[in-house]
Amino acid sequence: MTVVFIMAKTIQDGLNYKVSKEFKGGRITPGKSLPGGAHSVGIGRKVVNGKETDKVCLRYYVEKKEPQARLSSERAIPDKHQFFSRIRGRNTTVETDVIECPRPEYEVDPKDRLRPVPGGSSIGTPPPPGFINAGTLGGWVWDLEDDSIVMLSNEHVLGSVPGVDIAQPGTLDGGSFPADKIGEVKRGIPRSTSAPNTVDCAIGDPSGTDIYQSDVIDVSPALYAIEEALLDMRVEKFGRTTEHTFGIIDDADYTTTLTSGHTFVDCFRIATASPSPDWSAGGDSGSLIFRSEPIDSGDIKPGVGLHFAGGGTNGVGCRIQNVFSALNLTTLCSGAFAAFLDGLFDSEVSSEEVLVSNSLHTFANTNLLRPGTRIPADFLKLKRPLASSKRFHAGISRDIQTQLSTTKRGRVVNKFVDDNRNELLTLLVKNGDIQRATIETLKPLVAGAVTTSDVLNRRLSKADIANLQKLAKEVLGQTSNGKLKVSLKMMQTLGKNADGKKLSDVFGLKLG
Repeated sequence: MTVVFIMAKTIQDGLNYKVSKEFKGGRITPGKSLPGGAHSVGIGRKVVNGKETDKVCLRYYVEKKEPQARLSSERAIPDKHQFFSRIRGRNTTVETDVIECPRPEYEVDPKDRLRPVPGGSSIGTPPPPGFINAGTLGGWVWDLEDDSIVMLSNEHVLGSVPGVDIAQPGTLDGGSFPADKIGEVKRGIPRSTSAPNTVDCAIGDPSGTDIYQSDVIDVSPALYAIEEALLDMRVEKFGRTTEHTFGIIDDADYTTTLTSGHTFVDCFRIATASPSPDWSAGGDSGSLIFRSEPIDSGDIKPGVGLHFAGGGTNGVGCRIQNVFSALNLTTLCSGAFAAFLDGLFDSEVSSEEVLVSNSLHTFANTNLLRPGTRIPADFLKLKRPLASSKRFHAGISRDIQTQLSTTKRGRVVNKFVDDNRNELLTLLVKNGDIQRATIETLKPLVAGAVTTSDVLNRRLSKADIANLQKLAKEVLGQTSNGKLKVSLKMMQTLGKNADGKKLSDVFGLKLG
């Protein structure tokens, strides 16, 4: 009986495959646009709740799935196609499925000349006469000192002397100066042989806006989130030599003295893990280390460290928190979010300028949701009317965040922003209603303020509270993130009975 069932199922699967192929061959033209903006189409098993079923169907592949209710009829992919099948000799139905995955692209060799430049690629500075060298560009991060995107690597790869040229690829891989120059060293933390070190890190300024590519090859958008490196955490990296490798943190508080005589403390050790035969080799220095598990099952994996030593089956990483602290850096997402908030403080700046001429919008559409694309040319280049005021108000939103961290209610707000920053920025820059509601709500509270006290001493009016409720409603209606919905509903309780109160009183702050 079982044999008969298997034979019948095989025949039916074969028939469904042929009918699906008949529809695909007759109605889908290679190179032409596909329903719902799909980039690929094929025939395979239908996936339900993350698991393949036995049902053969026509599969459409999209870069980002969206709830059916948000899609217009032109953009929606139908649940099934009906057509006359010559194979079956009658009208028949072909079921469909929508699969979320990146658009295929040619695989990248990190030692090639790459433009734009992703994390994981070969870089180097001019070597001493008679030498050739190369290390790894870890990825792109946000420099808090001047609100710019910079490249991150090791100090022993880039050095710490400002103005030194950086090439991609490094000279070991055929790079030369000035033909392959991509930027200059901005600053680094010199390593010491007389005192313990906690970091081996340096940053470089790109030489043009066509240089950035905000992902690490085969790993993740970078760098959009960070996390503490913990014992037994599964991690991965992409380096110039061994490329994509996997490991596990087997020592979370590692102290070591290298053969060079440099002692490092507060680091972590990685042991190789399947499927990698090795963790690293010479030339991998500067690679970002990521937790292998993405955030909320998305594309973004948090960075936990910067690889700087080791070789073979083990490696050593400095903690990403120590790197950020030493160089005054933050993630791209955090930096963009703070830049937007700082822009709200100038009463002369228009809504369009607050959104940096929609470059944040472009950034989210092309990078936050999909790795492998170039950061927009004007992302960091603020319009001239905004530039001077941006410098004046730079950091004020972070100062307010510091004040809020001193009270229980303030810490609730900070945690809400920190936990949901990626999702909030995505909603902010992709949704016009949320953009307008955010500016309408926040700008009256902060515009023209010079100090944190100016903001925290402002009183909430009924109109302010109504705008806050409207904004919360817009976000709740546009997100499918359950954690964000729960957090937002908790946040709404802070606004109760706030009419006429100062913001400092709402958050329990005692201002001097």
